[in-house]
Amino acid sequence: MKVCLYSEAGPLLRGSGIGTAVNQQIRALDYVDVLTTKSHREKFDIIDINTIGPRSAYVAHKMRWKGIPVVMHTHTTAEDFKDSFMFSDKLAPRLKNYLSYFYSQADMLISPTEYARRVVEGYGVKTKNARVVSNGVDTDLFVFDQRLREEFRISHRMSGICVYCVGHVFKRKGVVDFLELANKFKDKSFTWFGRI
Repeated sequence: MKVCLYSEAGPLLRGSGIGTAVNQQIRALDYVDVLTTKSHREKFDIIDINTIGPRSAYVAHKMRWKGIPVVMHTHTTAEDFKDSFMFSDKLAPRLKNYLSYFYSQADMLISPTEYARRVVEGYGVKTKNARVVSNGVDTDLFVFDQRLREEFRISHRMSGICVYCVGHVFKRKGVVDFLELANKFKDKSFTWFGRI
């Protein structure tokens, strides 16, 4: 068996949650000896789509026409798109209609959370196969190392108790709450690691 893990704008997703999820999916499939490709032009048995752009919709439609099963990940919802990018609040209501059409193209939907599954179901998406599977965390990356800890704290000028968050700097990720907490606890260090 061979699976195509298709992601529109792949290089732009490097370092994002979706990009990390795709890498985790590849590692999981490699672990169980399933061949993978990122090119939808190769021969494969199943296509797994992680992105929602117009090219992804085209590829999904083309694969369904060829009789290739389409799996989609519901990383994106209109509700979660709000407070993300410039104009995202204006685009979110229109995105809901598009996502309803887009996710309906799937033979199977995989949602990262029960919340995302319910939201997509609320769009009226008809699919008999919907599953909740966490994007997961590579716990091998989170192994304590005293030397690295000390180097990191020195390079980021941290001392005492340090509160930090890792994620894109979006309002919906809680950056405003984070700043409010930092103002309340001025004797502590607060650092946000992420990019916009």
